[in-house]
Amino acid sequence: NILAAVLATFFGNPLTFPIIAEISITLGSRMMHLPIDVHLPQIVGAFGRALSALWFNFTAIFTTAEADWAGIGRFFWRIFLPYTIGGLFPGAVAAGIAYALSRPVITAYQRRRIKKLKKRYEKRMAERAAKADAAVKEG
Repeated sequence: NILAAVLATFFGNPLTFPIIAEISITLGSRMMHLPIDVHLPQIVGAFGRALSALWFNFTAIFTTAEADWAGIGRFFWRIFLPYTIGGLFPGAVAAGIAYALSRPVITAYQRRRIKKLKKRYEKRMAERAAKADAAVKEG
């Protein structure tokens, strides 16, 4: 659905990401009773370090290096989990608003489309009936 794609792009884009990230991590930290001292620069840095640690641990499988999962654990408990938990409520609210706004528009579009398809079908059936009548009169 084009409308859904436009709405999703409007809310989830590089301009809104910092706001969403800050709200999610703050709300999640508050809900988990963690200190609210992680902000956007730390979030971005933590994601970068976590990806780097994942890559290092993956390559450790093929080398003599020893995998270290402590950094990933800290990332999970201090960034990822609060971010996820904090994003659930705002995400559910945004989804509810998007649904409430798009439902009437989509319903109207579908009704109009069904009406057009029904007219096309009735026109085809009338043409077939006319051809059948013509064939009976000729034969």
